[in-house]
Formats: sequence, structure tokens, C-alpha cells
Amino acid sequence: MDIKSILGGVCLVLVVSLGFIFWLYVGAKEEIAGLKKDLQLSKANVVALQEAIDKQNLAIKALEVKASKPPKEIEMIKEIKIKDSSCESELRGDKKRFKEMGR
Repeated sequence: MDIKSILGGVCLVLVVSLGFIFWLYVGAKEEIAGLKKDLQLSKANVVALQEAIDKQNLAIKALEVKASKPPKEIEMIKEIKIKDSSCESELRGDKKRFKEMGR
């Protein structure tokens, strides 16, 4: 084997290797471009969703119920007293409570 054929083989291997590396580089560059596009789309979606959440939170705050004075019926029920602990008086007290609740 002479030196020319060895150098020719080495040059051929280097050219093939360089072509393979270039092919990988182009593929990676295309993938990076696709990922950047997906990232921009995701950022736009996040902004849109955040705006929707803010709008929904404002609507929920508008529907918020303020605490108010308890109804009169509850105060009337508190006034009913049971006289003793016998079963009959407890039943009468329960009947009165249910009547008051039904009004």
C-alpha cells in the first residue's frame, strides 16, 4: 500500500463523516425551529388562559354573597324552651320546632 491510497482513504472517511455530521446538524436545526414554534404557541396559550382565569375570578367575586343578619325564624326557634326532660315534653318541643321551621 502506498501513501496516496492511505491518504485517499482517510480523506474519503473524513468527507463521509463530515457529510453525516452536516446531516445531523440540519436535522437538529429543524427540530430546534419546531420546538421554538411550539414554545411560542404555548406562551400565547398561557397568556390567553391567564386572561380567562382573571375574567372568571372577577365574575366569581361579583357573585360573592355578603354575610347578613340571620333570619327572624331562627331567632324564634331559639326562643322555644323545653320545660323538663320527659319524653312527652321533648316531643312537644320538637313539634314546635318543626312548625316554626315550616313557616
